[in-house]
Amino acid sequence: MDWLQYLGRHLEFRPHGLAECKTALALKTMGMTSASVRELLIASWLKVRNKKGRLVRLRPNRAQQAFEARCTERNIILKARQMGMTTWIAARFFVHTITQPGTLSVQVAHDQRSAEEIFRIVHRFLDNLPETGRRGALNPSRVNVRQIVFPRLDSEYRVETAADPNAGRGLTIQNLHCSEVARWPRDGAETLASLRAAVPPGGQVVLEQKFRDGLSKVIDGTVQCLNASIWGPAAVK
Repeated sequence: MDWLQYLGRHLEFRPHGLAECKTALALKTMGMTSASVRELLIASWLKVRNKKGRLVRLRPNRAQQAFEARCTERNIILKARQMGMTTWIAARFFVHTITQPGTLSVQVAHDQRSAEEIFRIVHRFLDNLPETGRRGALNPSRVNVRQIVFPRLDSEYRVETAADPNAGRGLTIQNLHCSEVARWPRDGAETLASLRAAVPPGGQVVLEQKFRDGLSKVIDGTVQCLNASIWGPAAVK
């Protein structure tokens, strides 16, 4: 699937020759005048359940568009409820995982129930890929309650819980999303440190928390992250 890997090397590129394609026009009506290859792949390939329970293509809302326009290698999100940020981050990571060989993407929830909800989102992405996209390299060898493995790509998608002290240990993680960090268990700081250390320079990290929950804890965690050696180079750019 060389064409997919080619797209994976150009996820940030914003093509102008596709301005009249159906997906690009749909995004343009939402205010996205120049969509990246990543955004086009998300909008044309990935599906979610809307609030009415219908299976629909993932088209970014305002909050998701704002994140996409501003995200860097290190991101901290303080958000209100029902903004769809976890879904959008999962979509970004999923596209990266299936287009760039050797990618490990990990999302960490504060409890098992939330982890299962996240994994259902990711599993739905996989189940509803176009027929051409489900063949060959994107045929997974393992799909269980927390893991999808693409052996031909040597890529993997995991959903973990913060209650697992071994989460991320011994791994090299290209994409890391830590959800509801203020609600992590007491040893969450140690888990976060282990996960953070697993992300090499150039990898992407997203820490996410709702405004109403533990703002001071999020700020404390942010300071620790910025002081850590792996965050230092990104923090001073």
